[in-house]
Amino acid sequence: MPVVDVAEALAEGQQVRFSEQAFEWINACYLFYPYFWADQDGWYDTLGETDVDPIFQSFLRSGYARLQVPVRPGFEKLVLYYLFTGDLWRGGEAPVIGDPFYLPIVEELAEATGLSLSEAAPYGEPWTYRLPTTLVALDTDVSDILR
Repeated sequence: MPVVDVAEALAEGQQVRFSEQAFEWINACYLFYPYFWADQDGWYDTLGETDVDPIFQSFLRSGYARLQVPVRPGFEKLVLYYLFTGDLWRGGEAPVIGDPFYLPIVEELAEATGLSLSEAAPYGEPWTYRLPTTLVALDTDVSDILR
């Protein structure tokens, strides 16, 4: 039965947060090299790979892939530190809200869609929600609840 290694999951979570925050994935560039860049033993299997997504199929059939991802401005020193030491965030925890290296998801979404947060405005009327709860008192006599 599979078991979650909590310590490993926490360490991998820090790695993922660093990668998400420090790089501009929306501006990534990639290039797929032909099958013959791979070991010759795998050429036949590589050429037989198929997928309905033509880009993913090109990836599956490639012998080598090159990925270039720009570093987000302001994160240059942190990325260099990571490349030289292998440690994240200068050995500490990932940035939290309010830290200059914390990137809110709303800013990431605005950047990815080309929208400006300064021009953001509510859209439509607010919704009213009714959520079921077990904390409803149907009896008008609340004396036993207040005890």
